[in-house]
Amino acid sequence: MTIAPRVLDDLSLVCLACADLDATVRQCQDLLGIGPWEIYDFAPPIQYDTKLRGKDEPFTMRVAFSAVGDVGWALLEPKSGSSIYAEFLAEHGSGLHHAAFLHDGFSYDQTIAEFTRRGFPVVQQGNFCGRYCYLDTRERAHMIFELIEDGDAEMQGLIYRYPDPADDAAPPVFDATCAIGFVTSDLDETRSVYEGLGIGPWLGGEADAVSGIRRSTASIGRSAVELVQPGQGPSVYREFLERRGTGVHHLSLGHAKLGYEACRSKFAAAGIATVGEGEVDGRRVGYLETEAILGVRIQITD
Repeated sequence: MTIAPRVLDDLSLVCLACADLDATVRQCQDLLGIGPWEIYDFAPPIQYDTKLRGKDEPFTMRVAFSAVGDVGWALLEPKSGSSIYAEFLAEHGSGLHHAAFLHDGFSYDQTIAEFTRRGFPVVQQGNFCGRYCYLDTRERAHMIFELIEDGDAEMQGLIYRYPDPADDAAPPVFDATCAIGFVTSDLDETRSVYEGLGIGPWLGGEADAVSGIRRSTASIGRSAVELVQPGQGPSVYREFLERRGTGVHHLSLGHAKLGYEACRSKFAAAGIATVGEGEVDGRRVGYLETEAILGVRIQITD
């Protein structure tokens, strides 16, 4: 398939839906070294003009913001009203719900119009210190795409920070958000959907001679999208696919100050195992078993 013209030019934020935001914030900071966090309530009067599938819907949520490297991280707990966040949690439990992308060279409205033309209309929208919306990409792309009108808008309504700025917090473990990793039952089909969204070109895709696993990767600004199709034998990817279906399996994070073994050992001491270890393109790869906290695993590499 020919790659559609690119409208999105960088990944700006990943957002994980969770049932208990305050507890997840503490676990991210205290166990995973991801933080610090600022927590906001998206509710009237600061939030307004909220719609779900074109109809007025007064949904509210609590959102925590941090960053890993140059990419923002958010945790989101739906609070009231019907929303795509609550739908996701009811169907899947915690996990990566959406990613926000920059659209340099195109206005917010132009970007919405272009994706509507491609068959991905707005499914939910609101206004919190500026307009934001979500494109209807979940069924085909296995992740919601978010557009934000003004990513530099000043936030309002801070509820609290964690940890408290007066406390001595441990330095972050991770220093880059390198990739969003999907496990898919059909790599070619999923790759074709992303090409229709303007993401590509793609590298790889050939089956490993021993495991039969296929991998393909496309860069998008500072980060990348990685697709993994399991082989027939047992693997963390096969187990995930049989348990949850096609979806986001991991977030690949950089840890330049800690080598692979040091990173692995640090989390093992905290009771977080590393699973699915192996070699990919000459590098060691493993996955921190963080599903109980984030709903996804964290990939570490050499």
